[in-house]
Amino acid sequence: MIALRSLPCHGRQQLTAAGWAGPCNYDKETVEFSAVVRDWEHRFGVCAVAVGFSTLHLSVASPPMDEHEALLVADEYFASGGTDPLPG
Repeated sequence: MIALRSLPCHGRQQLTAAGWAGPCNYDKETVEFSAVVRDWEHRFGVCAVAVGFSTLHLSVASPPMDEHEALLVADEYFASGGTDPLPG
């Protein structure tokens, strides 16, 4: 696992700087995941914290406030390649 705070760039750029190629068994480009993280940075205060071989760890300052908003984010998550259930 790579801690992203040690890299001298901003959250979404850290994914590329760390050499993260996206989750294993998935063929999207890192730029596509970075675009989702960039959007979530603005909307929810998301900060990419660490990446692993098949994981992306995020900190969320302002999560969705109701079920409707949470379901919209879940749709985005699965559309961007998420396959595991979102953590509770």
